[in-house]
Amino acid sequence: MRNRFFPAILVAAISAVAVAPAQAALTSQQIRDQLISIYRSMGYTVAIGEEVDNAGTITLDSLTMSREIPQSGATISVSYDKITLSPNGDAVEMTISPNINFSVDIPAERPGRKDVSVAAHMVTTDFRAMFSGDVSNIKAEVSLAKAIFTLDDVLSAGQKMPATASLVAHDSSGTYQLGLPDGGGRTIDGDATLGNVVFSIGIDEPGGKGYVKASGSLAGLQQSFSVSTPDLSKYDMNDPTAVITMIKDGLSVSGSLALGKMAVQVDSLVRNKTSNVAVTSDSGNFGISLSRDRVSYGIAENGVRIRIASQQLPIPEIKVGYDQLALNFDLPLAQASAPSDFSVSVALRNLAVDDAVWSMFDPGGMLVHDPATLAVALSGKLLVLTDLLDPEKVAQMGGPPWIPTAINLNELTASALGAILTGKGSFKVDMSSGKTINGLPLPVGAVDLDLKGAYGLIDSLASMGLLKDKQAMGFKGMLGAFAKPVGEDHVTSRIEVTQEGEITANGQRLK
Repeated sequence: MRNRFFPAILVAAISAVAVAPAQAALTSQQIRDQLISIYRSMGYTVAIGEEVDNAGTITLDSLTMSREIPQSGATISVSYDKITLSPNGDAVEMTISPNINFSVDIPAERPGRKDVSVAAHMVTTDFRAMFSGDVSNIKAEVSLAKAIFTLDDVLSAGQKMPATASLVAHDSSGTYQLGLPDGGGRTIDGDATLGNVVFSIGIDEPGGKGYVKASGSLAGLQQSFSVSTPDLSKYDMNDPTAVITMIKDGLSVSGSLALGKMAVQVDSLVRNKTSNVAVTSDSGNFGISLSRDRVSYGIAENGVRIRIASQQLPIPEIKVGYDQLALNFDLPLAQASAPSDFSVSVALRNLAVDDAVWSMFDPGGMLVHDPATLAVALSGKLLVLTDLLDPEKVAQMGGPPWIPTAINLNELTASALGAILTGKGSFKVDMSSGKTINGLPLPVGAVDLDLKGAYGLIDSLASMGLLKDKQAMGFKGMLGAFAKPVGEDHVTSRIEVTQEGEITANGQRLK
């Protein structure tokens, strides 16, 4: 998200100095030359209106970078009024003129579609980048007091569309370390922060009264990342499969993003009916790591509250909230003779709706309206059967690319309507036994389950007519057969898979 507020030219400048020949100190000429060559190697056309070198201070006037995206035929362009590179002791300082222009031209893909052109600009306040050190170990310190992004025009087949958009970001700063390891690659490590962000978007119905308007704010962002690349000059950046080859050759990326409080509001008028949606969240976080050996991913939203009011709803408004929605996984990619660690988890915690919603489904108040939770967390060992970075080999498998050799159920929580199910357990797979379940190697182990409130829920559903008496009796009979009572409306069960292939519940054979 930070790159939306820092000019793209900075990214190229950081990359540029990382490929320059080693010498004692950085120079403006080094950054200028490598910056231009880097962009041209990536398929950009670089045009400079006027260039002046005055005693080591280089000024680039009317610099424009444009590139066609091969897959879509779209053309993107970024223009700077002025970029100045000047020596500052043993460092190089980069400043830019306040105004930066952007354009995107998207041709019609097939008959019936229309060409689309987008123009926008950004005004920056007090942008400054300072590069120090030498070309083998560079420290870059970047700051930006304020950036205002404004959408100027959206044209469809030459006709202006009634759309507006703006974004204002405050207090961006970052510190980055760049290195040149042996072998022609590079490393980039960085930490960045962003202060307040506010945005607004508006779309009006052409020739009508309808509209959609959105606005929002974000109270801060923190980012950390680390990148290690092979020699990028060996790859065709226009080839969408090049990244797979780069990962095989040693590309690794890791990063994390932490978001502060966020609020978004959307108002609309569609078919003469108004709607309003308001969403807030206390915090959010995102993380990713990718290398030729492993991939991991994590995302979470915390303290989310949603309010929907619409003339199209049967009730005045709907309120929904949850404490957390999260997804995490860490998986091996490299084919190996020995199993590797893995973990996967998903959670929706304390999902709650207001009484107005409950009144539509449970007007008599027969059900328990407590917040609902669903959470599952697994870990263990996986055996990777093929090279997961080779799409052709994966497609030829005709089955899963992994086989679990050990599975731990670290958490199972399912609670709703007054009932709560929890569980933990572990299984190990004996690959040499030759025994299988549904074609997969036999897992040996057990899971312990604990269930509270199930009988009460069955009775409530039967009283509401959602379960027939025979169905209710059948569910209760199953609980009685395979679970052990340990308290009032409280049962437990141990599900076990033995080395002989038997499946039992509390010692009673199921299979």
